[in-house]
Amino acid sequence: MANSALMTKRQIADLYNRVATDYGQIGPRLFEHFGRRLVQLTGVADDARVLDIGSGRGASLMPAAEVAQSNGLVIGTDIAFQMARESWNECQRRNLANVWLLQVDGDYLAFRSSSFNFVLCGFAIFLFPDPDHTLREWYRILIPNGKVGICVASRGDDRWQWYEQLLIKYQQRYQFHLSPGGSDLRRPGAIKERMEMAGLSKVEIIEESYEFTYVDAEEWWQAKWTHGARFPLEQMSKEVLTEFRTEVFDRLQHAEVAHSLNERWQLAYIIGEK
Repeated sequence: MANSALMTKRQIADLYNRVATDYGQIGPRLFEHFGRRLVQLTGVADDARVLDIGSGRGASLMPAAEVAQSNGLVIGTDIAFQMARESWNECQRRNLANVWLLQVDGDYLAFRSSSFNFVLCGFAIFLFPDPDHTLREWYRILIPNGKVGICVASRGDDRWQWYEQLLIKYQQRYQFHLSPGGSDLRRPGAIKERMEMAGLSKVEIIEESYEFTYVDAEEWWQAKWTHGARFPLEQMSKEVLTEFRTEVFDRLQHAEVAHSLNERWQLAYIIGEK
């Protein structure tokens, strides 16, 4: 592996180790909703063998295990050890006996070819530096007629563009990184093309929109620290972060007064078959 890709992966693992305890646990349970929907749309069934890549806190893993039941097998992998540990603890709490958790790089899978009925990946395909290699590896481990299911945010909420614009303004002023690395593979159409290049067929894009509500401005802000959005905030100095937070809360105060602490997520589920 090239040194730059290795450094990127270490940086990504470090980030998600830091957020593991609170990942998706503050504010509306976005990832739980998206994960369950990914399992439904991909068609995970009883007795299935499922591999969940970048499983995080188990948003897709848990519902897949519930569907696959005791005759199936669901393996969750994450490059961040703390994420895998948190998910394992939750599986134990729920008595899910058909689940295994592994700290694994989703680019290099030590499974035989044609081992799984389904490969799932929620909000992680863009974290892989070489997604063409990644998708070929996922294709390899699928059985014939097996499916890959990926989900990403297809577009943002226009009402919250001001936050991204403010973040970019600060980044340009203070010169910090906005993400830990990976690729720019975020557009559903581009993901579909890459999946087809990897050999997958019947690739379809299913788009759905969801509206979520935050209790107050503080909950919205704290939720930012529980997933990848935390990264650019950590790159700011203490003084810069204080300045940034002040500007953000000025805007959030107006949103609270207008009772509009809602956020619309436009999700794309991209599903292909071997």
